[in-house]
Amino acid sequence: MVNITKSSILKDPFFWLLIISLPLLYINVRPDHDWGGDFAQYIKQAENIANGNPYFQTKYVFNEAAPVYGPPAYPPGFSILLAPVVKVWGLSFQVLTIYQSVFLILFGLISFGFFKKHFQTWLSVLLALMMLYNPWILSFKSEIMSDIVFSFLFILTFYLYRFRKDNRLFRTTYLGLLIAFTILLRSIGLVLPLALTLRLLSDFIRGKWFNKTINKENRKFDISLLIFSVVIFALLKYIVFPLPLVSEASYLNFLSEGFSLQGFLSNLSYYLLMIKNLFPTLSGEWIFLSILLSSFVIVLIFLGIARQAFSNPGFIDLVFAVYVLILLIYPYQGSGFRFLLPVFPFLMFYLVSGVKIIKTENQKVKEKTLLVFMLIALLTFAPGILNIIKKQDTVKEGPHKPKSQEVFRFIKNNTNENACIAFIRPRVLALFTDRYSMGTKYQDSVQEIGKQYQKYDVDYILQMNLLYDNNVSNYISANRENLELVFKNNDFNLYKMRTNSSE
Repeated sequence: MVNITKSSILKDPFFWLLIISLPLLYINVRPDHDWGGDFAQYIKQAENIANGNPYFQTKYVFNEAAPVYGPPAYPPGFSILLAPVVKVWGLSFQVLTIYQSVFLILFGLISFGFFKKHFQTWLSVLLALMMLYNPWILSFKSEIMSDIVFSFLFILTFYLYRFRKDNRLFRTTYLGLLIAFTILLRSIGLVLPLALTLRLLSDFIRGKWFNKTINKENRKFDISLLIFSVVIFALLKYIVFPLPLVSEASYLNFLSEGFSLQGFLSNLSYYLLMIKNLFPTLSGEWIFLSILLSSFVIVLIFLGIARQAFSNPGFIDLVFAVYVLILLIYPYQGSGFRFLLPVFPFLMFYLVSGVKIIKTENQKVKEKTLLVFMLIALLTFAPGILNIIKKQDTVKEGPHKPKSQEVFRFIKNNTNENACIAFIRPRVLALFTDRYSMGTKYQDSVQEIGKQYQKYDVDYILQMNLLYDNNVSNYISANRENLELVFKNNDFNLYKMRTNSSE
């Protein structure tokens, strides 16, 4: 029986890290959101799940000619987790942000547990704090997106697989469920079973990759875990939460151009820049410090990766390599650092591993130098954190602005519930008005836009001054005789189609 006392709790670094993390439940907790789009689709799916409706029926009209807005539906994992919150508190972005902050804290705690398996306690705490209080993450956590939750479950699954040893049947069960649900959150969750498969194949074919062979019992466990996780995932995806085939096909649009070296190198440059931007640019004469820190970090990470690759590569290196390779091949840029967030703990691991390459006779000097570096890095976060706190009470440019709410109310009160409205943010409009909504590409001609409006039976066109679409404006100018201006304020114009209205 474990004897837990007040004294033991106070000595537990997990407890103190939790205490230090509690301000995250306040910092950048907002009652609003930006225009985005992904958040609206996740929340609308969550509302459907909470109300027992097919989760993918969000009233977002997927335009095959403009798949850039998003697929017809996202995997249901994140929406499943949002559903209880939406059911109890409704469309409360403040509650949703707090909920997401809880997962961020959990992400920091499990990352600390991962660090503590490799480094000293004080260093592990500082690494976790560098992640939790990074201004980019503090800013990003107000976005209701699946990345933070996915990152927590991704690292949790890796940690439990790598360091937890339980009864084999029990371990297969909870790890299989975790792997299946992680993939249900984001498709890139396939990295974990893919890495397991590659390790098994490597051991079977060569047995040299990790400089040791996996014993028979471990191999049986890995195979049974793979089979169980695949079965559970297939059950959830195709039986419990089936996704429309058109949604599956839309993901493949990004891969239609195939692999190119130019795209690979472009992605590499992009994500290196994202790592660099994790360290805020200080103003004035202190800008040199940001340049030094970001450059130093990138060099140390690459040294750490090289050290692991040429000394004793392990499962962490295989998981990281598979994950990053998928990112570099995937022909999409624009995610910022968020696609790297699940492997942020791995980047910190390589950073410290890079420091170990530095030769010195006095180990304490190396440790003190690393401590000073971590503290300076945390100090550079202070201006960014203060700026976030200062601005968190201002309303973002987005659907919560008074003019936005005004047009949403008009649409809800004065349009047919089956009306279809063309808008530059179709998923947001569908969430806040419960009307069908579709969008067109910026590059579309007036004639092409007209064809798409006709194909999807568009009844209204909502024009927004902030996110100005010149081609849609040209369409409106060329078709004045077929349009009636039914609503106008300083930010929006709502036009009714005279010849195609369902009213």
